[in-house]
Amino acid sequence: MSIDKKIEASVLKVYDTWLYSYLNGDVKTYDAYLDDDYHFIGSTNNEEFLTRKDTTQFFASTAEQLAGKCDLRNETQTLEQFGELIFITHVFDAWFLNETDYSYYGRFRFSNVLREDKEGWRFIYQHFSTPDSKTEDGETIGFDKINEENQELREAIKRRTFELEQKNRELKVEGALERIRAQAVAMKQSSDLLDIVVTMRNEFIKLGHEAHYFWHMMWLPDRYEKAMTSGDGARIGFVMELPRHIHGDIPLLAKWEKSNKPTVVYAMDAEEAIDYVDKMVALGDFKNIDPQAPTHDDIRHIKGLTFIMARTSHGEIGYSLPGIVKNPPTEDIDILIKFAGAFDLAHQRFLDLQKAEKQAREVQIELALEKVRSRTMAMQHSDELQEASFLLDQQVRALGIKTWGCAFNIYGEKESTEWFGNEAGVLHTYTVPREGIFKDYYQKGQKGESLLIKEFSGKECVKHYEYMSTLPVIGDVLKILKETNKGFPTYQIDHVVYFKYGYLLFITREPVPDAHDIFKRFAKVFEQTYTRFLDLQKAEVQARESQIELGLERLRARAMAMQHSNELSDLVATVLQELTVLDFSLSFCIINMYNEPDQSNTVWAANPDEGKVPESYYMKFEDYPFHNAMMREWKAQTPKFVYVIEGEEKEVYDDYLYEKTEFSRFPKEVQDANRALDRYVASFVFSPFGGLQTVGDQPLSEESLDILYRFGKVFNQTYTRFIDLQKAEAQAREAKIEASLEKVRSVALSLQKADDMLGIAKVLYEQLLELGFSDIRNAIIDIHNDEEETFLDYDYSHDMSSAITKFSFYGDSVIEQQIEKTQSANDAFFEIELKGKDLKELIETRLRNGEKDDPRLRKTDHLTYNLYSFGNGAIGISNFGVLNDEQKKVLKRFRNVFTFAYKRYTDLAKAEAQAREAQIEAALEKVRSRSLAMQSGNELQEVVLILVEKLKELGVILDANGITLCTYFQGSKDVLHWIASPDFSFVGKYLLPYFDHPIFRDAWQSKEKGDVYFSKAYSIEEKNSFFEHAFEHSDYKKLPEKFKQWIFQNDQHTLSFAWQKNSAILIPSNTGVLPRETEKAVLIRFSKVFEQAYIRFLDLKVKQEQSAELLAEKKRLEKTLSNLQETQKQLIQSEKMASLGELTAGIAHEIQNPLNFVNNFSEVSNELLIDMNEELEKGNLEEVKHIANDVKQNLEKINHHGRRADTIVKGMLQHSRTRTAEKEHTDINKLADEYMRLAYHGLRAKDKSFNANLETNFDDEIGLVEVIPQDMGRVILNLITNAFYACAERGRSACNERRNSTKEKDYQPTVSISTSSLEGGKGGVTISIKDNGNGIPKQVVDKIFQPFFTTKPTGKGTGLGLSMSYDIVKAHGGKITVETEEGKGTTFSVLLPATKKQKNL
Repeated sequence: MSIDKKIEASVLKVYDTWLYSYLNGDVKTYDAYLDDDYHFIGSTNNEEFLTRKDTTQFFASTAEQLAGKCDLRNETQTLEQFGELIFITHVFDAWFLNETDYSYYGRFRFSNVLREDKEGWRFIYQHFSTPDSKTEDGETIGFDKINEENQELREAIKRRTFELEQKNRELKVEGALERIRAQAVAMKQSSDLLDIVVTMRNEFIKLGHEAHYFWHMMWLPDRYEKAMTSGDGARIGFVMELPRHIHGDIPLLAKWEKSNKPTVVYAMDAEEAIDYVDKMVALGDFKNIDPQAPTHDDIRHIKGLTFIMARTSHGEIGYSLPGIVKNPPTEDIDILIKFAGAFDLAHQRFLDLQKAEKQAREVQIELALEKVRSRTMAMQHSDELQEASFLLDQQVRALGIKTWGCAFNIYGEKESTEWFGNEAGVLHTYTVPREGIFKDYYQKGQKGESLLIKEFSGKECVKHYEYMSTLPVIGDVLKILKETNKGFPTYQIDHVVYFKYGYLLFITREPVPDAHDIFKRFAKVFEQTYTRFLDLQKAEVQARESQIELGLERLRARAMAMQHSNELSDLVATVLQELTVLDFSLSFCIINMYNEPDQSNTVWAANPDEGKVPESYYMKFEDYPFHNAMMREWKAQTPKFVYVIEGEEKEVYDDYLYEKTEFSRFPKEVQDANRALDRYVASFVFSPFGGLQTVGDQPLSEESLDILYRFGKVFNQTYTRFIDLQKAEAQAREAKIEASLEKVRSVALSLQKADDMLGIAKVLYEQLLELGFSDIRNAIIDIHNDEEETFLDYDYSHDMSSAITKFSFYGDSVIEQQIEKTQSANDAFFEIELKGKDLKELIETRLRNGEKDDPRLRKTDHLTYNLYSFGNGAIGISNFGVLNDEQKKVLKRFRNVFTFAYKRYTDLAKAEAQAREAQIEAALEKVRSRSLAMQSGNELQEVVLILVEKLKELGVILDANGITLCTYFQGSKDVLHWIASPDFSFVGKYLLPYFDHPIFRDAWQSKEKGDVYFSKAYSIEEKNSFFEHAFEHSDYKKLPEKFKQWIFQNDQHTLSFAWQKNSAILIPSNTGVLPRETEKAVLIRFSKVFEQAYIRFLDLKVKQEQSAELLAEKKRLEKTLSNLQETQKQLIQSEKMASLGELTAGIAHEIQNPLNFVNNFSEVSNELLIDMNEELEKGNLEEVKHIANDVKQNLEKINHHGRRADTIVKGMLQHSRTRTAEKEHTDINKLADEYMRLAYHGLRAKDKSFNANLETNFDDEIGLVEVIPQDMGRVILNLITNAFYACAERGRSACNERRNSTKEKDYQPTVSISTSSLEGGKGGVTISIKDNGNGIPKQVVDKIFQPFFTTKPTGKGTGLGLSMSYDIVKAHGGKITVETEEGKGTTFSVLLPATKKQKNL
């Protein structure tokens, strides 16, 4: 069918573009012209792909073989159209480039089918083929050639079929494992682990094995966590938690878990299987249940179940088979073991992701909490609590917790105040009575509960809402809710979280167990919020008080400035002004100065409407009720007095006032205004000379009277020689100090990040200058890091600006004294004056730690440090003089103010550190992921690029030099540099052979020394000579010319290395900037990750060679392990023999007693036999019988004491034997008593001067305990021997002290041993050994059970005694604890579990 010319041109353009991309390796363009339904068949056996994706992936992996190397000759193209399809047949001779010449390869035919869609013509099918080379001229099929070739192929096939089948099987297994590993590496979140279980089942079945359910199970200390596929294997069907005893009750499985066997097969008949499944359902905590789970009838139908399980590093994986299969195929089990190994990789990735998710969630929670804290700290008024409360509820919902509402209940004396809010906002506050549910919640909180969960459902829920509808505010809202929703909710859960002032109530419609801890944390934050609210309320009261005090202070200030009595006019004006500011509404403010003999009053009156300076007015006391009352109360010195003039009395008094006194000078309009008032309310505060008076038309409140009284008291000071000038100066000084303190507070409230601590240091410096600290050198804030034993020194001065320097606690005597003193107490003061050598050494120490050189220190001969501790650091100054006592007090007050700043600092520092750590860990994880995904050595450059990208994001790259990754060759100093430059946009690897130069020498010296980090600045000459050689004699010659020129133009060059064994991260800088401490730590962490990447790179390159080396190394390690195990056995036996030595003297003492008895009774019996012979000769048979009876009794005693000696010897032999002993039912009381006596006599044999009180308190009700007697005896012996040693040591020290003092004169060494049963024997048995020795130092208590740790002098202890005792007790299922107090003594307690026989007693 003919083709339209326009279509033909369009199709050929597409074909030519595609063909060009195919011949030149352009994968993106090649893929762009393929249809989504594309199919492809190539000219080789492996080129058959049914999808676009597979075709493109194949082309991407092989494109470089063809790119730019093929020339098409002798071409013909044929285009045909069939309906909507275009067929192109392209035939050509293919010539390929072979080094410099093209060689003919063969004739090819490209058959193409294209279809047009909205994006243009696209290939839907392609078939590449070559003509049949087996035919001769005139033949359609070359039968002869084919027969010949087929014969050869049959022979080859016969030889290779078996090999290929075996190899194919191995490849299939390895492919399955690789797919599992790849999916493990690709895990994005911890829940992806469940998908891998499904994948394992699918791969297992693809390999031709049978499996019904497939699972993985983690063995945790108290439970199993199990995830199991559905019956069809398509998904996870079960996710559950199971108690440990579900397998512990099955002997086969319990024994397998404790063994090292890789697999176990557990076959169950139908009833056993049903019983197991029922237990699993009854005991399991299911998060997911498969609806296709088998029923009892299903299990009976298949006649049982068989579980095949393989051990993993964390538990097991396994699968089930129908029926009883006692001997599954060996290959099935072998492959399951391999799957277990592959699954371990997935589980490790699961743990890493789980940790990352937990950290991310914690950051999210902490950020929400910090938002609430920040809003709390930003509150300026108490009425902002409602807004802070709404933010808290909002942040809880932002964490994905579906709350319907949140309430804040604050306790009152008999009722509570409550806020309620949800997404719609917060209601106005309302009061709730302490009854019903509110009383229940209140009482639970008073009992100390931290969290209460209350569910409401059905009628109970409706009833609850009906009650709530009766309350103010909230009730109105709930009534609307009922009307809108046509009824109340029928289910809700109240989460009541208590705090100091009440509780938070979070309401949800579904259980949210994961949120319980978050609710508690928000309750703690809200406690801070409400504390802030109370503080603001208090601050508002204080603000009012400050306003009053400020008015009083202005009055005092004006009074202090008085020089003449006529200045009282200014003073009364000040009083009126200040009272007006304090919201007094007055007609007059008056100062009365009474003259009792003259019965007169000089009045200094100020009127707010008069508009002129107040004047004095003289008036006589006349016979008016008002005057009489005034004089009466003045004479009585009544503190506060109010008199009301109104009605006729007022009219009479107005006439007198404005017509017969000097008040007639008042302006007419003022007089008229006062006459028009209904009444005068006169309020007085009296003083010996008169007093202060106000006049208005309304009574003053009680608060206003109190204020007036205070003004009166201040005014009283005016008349008594005004005020003491020295006191005034002190007040001014205090005000100045308070203002300075307030400035420090203000800066503290504006802190946003940890480094802003410098802002506080700056303000402290400036304010101390303002307060007359003229000799101050700088202000200092030290923040201690006890874990690192370092501190950050924040200091500021105008001369040296600001600096942050890190110092060690040790290495300088002055710093060591400073740390010791400031850490001795929260209120410690450190003061030291440095001169001469001490001053010089401190200067050198600070310079070594990176502090700037201060020229002022070179000019002074002395310097003092004055520091106050504040808990985890110190604040103060360094000074060129000595502070006086007043300055020290001022400095201490600044310390007190700083406490708040430090609390805020620690909160911010913690938040910053968490955010930074999350960022760093995410970056490291990105590098790790790419490293693990490497399939060939060529991919290391991609890892380098990602590492550089992440370090750049973290701000570690210093300038355009970027980062260089160094890798080293074994036995050579040459180095391979992997370079990525952010500014010059070049990357690559460059071999740099070693040559003699300071830069190379310094680097290798640091590396060979084993440094973790090395940094140094080099001169221009050293830098230029190094690069001149490198640019000429190494791969560095390939670097861009622009970069080379830039290197030589810079006048600074620093290098910073983070070393690992085979690699290093190198940060070069031509700006002189060195990485900070935090950046050093990041570089070291990244160097470790890159080391892992590089090791993987080496593994990929030399995998086969390393396999042999690893095998040899494995044998060497096994031999070493065997030697170590043998050495360990010898050490343990040595310890046993050492304890045997402890027993020897005691045993000798114990044996001596029965031997003495044997000897004595033997001698007596011999004498009796002589007597008996004599009596026989006499014929006295009666006496012979008596003597024979005595001999018999003596022989019984000899036999008794012989058996006693035998028992002691057997006990000694049992103690020393090395074979594994069996547990026996043992009398613990008898065992403890025996070993106590043996230990005591053993020590007495070595030290005759040693004596001690031995106390025993044995519980006769404990019965027999199942233990290994010799092992438990070894534990008791060791603990008692240690107790005697501790008493002996204290006894020796007591002897020394008695020579100098009487402190220890009454010391009597005492060792006691006791036994007791717990819960009547059901809870086990406790053996306690107590001494009154010196006790164990706190700093070593946690180490005493570690092998080879001992506090005894060299030669007196191996350090294995307590370690072996710990292991023995643990092997018995018990535990050993220690309680100690230095100077008082130590108690060791051994708790042994109850045994079956003991429980029955």
